[in-house]
Amino acid sequence: MKVVFIPLLAAVAYAASILIAKISLTRQRISLRDYIPGIFFFLTLFSVASLPKWGAASYTHLLSGNNLVLLLLIIVVAAIWNVLYYIGLSKEKVNTTEGIIILMPMMTMVISWFFSPEYFDSQIAIAAGAATFLVAWAYRPRSLLRFDVCF
Repeated sequence: MKVVFIPLLAAVAYAASILIAKISLTRQRISLRDYIPGIFFFLTLFSVASLPKWGAASYTHLLSGNNLVLLLLIIVVAAIWNVLYYIGLSKEKVNTTEGIIILMPMMTMVISWFFSPEYFDSQIAIAAGAATFLVAWAYRPRSLLRFDVCF
């Protein structure tokens, strides 16, 4: 039962984060210049607090030359991705930003494979690509998945 509970909790938390972001950016009129650094600061504090209990990192492996470049590249890609995501979320309806929401799990997996190529599995890559394509395809007939000029 515990194995099923974690993905359900993650889905509920993700939906709640979308609603909180949409309400904060539109109704509360928090500017992106304040919101994005605030989210980054909160996530950094949460990560630092949870690392000793639930995570582990090999800092000698992480701070090697090749991995340090990959880490900086991941931070840059994540920053650009999040800025575009929050701009889209603040200016558009939630269903307009579904394109980027649908692609998020696939992009997370691709970025993780860049950082840890030893965990790459072609069967998982094919299944993830097929699942992403099928979810995007399912949104097509109802015109729920629309790609705007910015996306």
